[in-house]
Amino acid sequence: MNINVAILAFEYLHSVEALKLAISKFKNEKIFINPSIWTARDGIKSKVNNLFPECKFLDAGKGWHGYFRKPLECYELIKLTELEKKHFSYTHSRLSFFRDPARFNKNDIKIYTEITNYCYTLLKTNNVQLCFFISMPHTLLDLGFLYAAQRLEIKILIRGGPYIGDFNYPVLMNNNINISASYPVSNTLIHDFKVEFNRRNLKINIEEPSYMENPNTNMPSIPEPESIFFHKSLIQKIYSITKNKSLSIFADKVFFKLKKYYCIVYIKLIKKLFVTKEDSVIGKDYILVLLQYHPEQTTSTSALDTPFEDERVLNLAQKYPDKLILVREHPGNIRRTEINQYRSIRALRELSKLKNVRYLFPDSREKYLQILEKALFTVSTSGTVALESIQLGVPSIHFSNSFAKGFPGIVVVSSVDEIDIEDITLEKNNLNNMSLNDLIDGCLNAMTERPMEEGFITGYHNKVYTSNEYLTGASNIIFSCLNYALSAYFPKPRLANNR
Repeated sequence: MNINVAILAFEYLHSVEALKLAISKFKNEKIFINPSIWTARDGIKSKVNNLFPECKFLDAGKGWHGYFRKPLECYELIKLTELEKKHFSYTHSRLSFFRDPARFNKNDIKIYTEITNYCYTLLKTNNVQLCFFISMPHTLLDLGFLYAAQRLEIKILIRGGPYIGDFNYPVLMNNNINISASYPVSNTLIHDFKVEFNRRNLKINIEEPSYMENPNTNMPSIPEPESIFFHKSLIQKIYSITKNKSLSIFADKVFFKLKKYYCIVYIKLIKKLFVTKEDSVIGKDYILVLLQYHPEQTTSTSALDTPFEDERVLNLAQKYPDKLILVREHPGNIRRTEINQYRSIRALRELSKLKNVRYLFPDSREKYLQILEKALFTVSTSGTVALESIQLGVPSIHFSNSFAKGFPGIVVVSSVDEIDIEDITLEKNNLNNMSLNDLIDGCLNAMTERPMEEGFITGYHNKVYTSNEYLTGASNIIFSCLNYALSAYFPKPRLANNR
């Protein structure tokens, strides 16, 4: 069996060799996995070309800015859905200074459509059968591949991670796939799972979660790109016109300084105009909405209702007009002064018009505990607040592709319309009748419906790995994800995980 795979956003150097090791394990079973397309920053391009000479490499840096649009003759003109346009716009908003992601024009839609058409043509001409994303796609190019793959009915595999210890699991982007299996749980996983739950139990530990402390400490660096890349579209445009690296770098530094001071003023303005004190709402009946950090990574493609969290709050306020809706900003957005990328003044102004909505800035963890344990239920796209919420006996709503699906106290829905008070009440009663150990065991059992692997490819992690451990762990993760996809998508039995 030959399977052509698009490898999307695998940008760490060790992941290239890890993929080579992982796919070699399938050869004894006459399964040949062939990387046909690879997207990443071009610092690993030479490594990919060396190990996979037949693979077409696309620089993800250029993909960020909407390149790769017109060179190919497309098979058909794709028309994007309104939801897809929103997801594209949310990702696009990261490239600009003032951009409101909820506002996009005809030219924006033209760019998004051309990118998707380009990806559609590449996937079809390379006869790709599986798109393997290292995480939820969150660049313009990778979104194009996702939506093109869906139209071509190409299988989609995503490496997920619940931020519980350093474990990873596969996600299949097909709601019709249902694998009835339970996977073995290592003693390490059980230990780390319980440790992480205790860390997120606000009754016994008020400290911030470890990924908020210094999330980049243990992450291997992405190799230095061969081509220059600027995160903001304005600076990238300056460079594309002038071809002057020194001038563009200088402009980037000036831009960064301006942004830093602007964000300080922006946060003060928001605090003055829109923020409610946490103390003023304690004692009232309310639904607590926890906004996400980097929403385009957690809501884009993961949430099937909307990538705009303010839009979801509006729907909640309309569904429950007799309930107070508390909307709490993520502390990471305030601390890193990047809130202007995610919360437009327009969105906050619209929410402030709603009589039953209050917008909160994070205060102390002690106050966070108080407002969390008094909530009727909590709402987030797929936030780890769910771990804190259910341990306080408060049910939590997640949207669409949730790592916590099957956890006691978690209700997974596709939209606000699907939220049902009866389901929430049932989960509340379940939580009230469970001991902490029973709760942890129930969550662990839900996690074992997918194979879990220890190691690191991307994202936050707590441990320090050697170079060999990075390689071995990443190889095992890739193998486990591919093996899981084979058992669901292709008519071949799942392999044993021979290491």
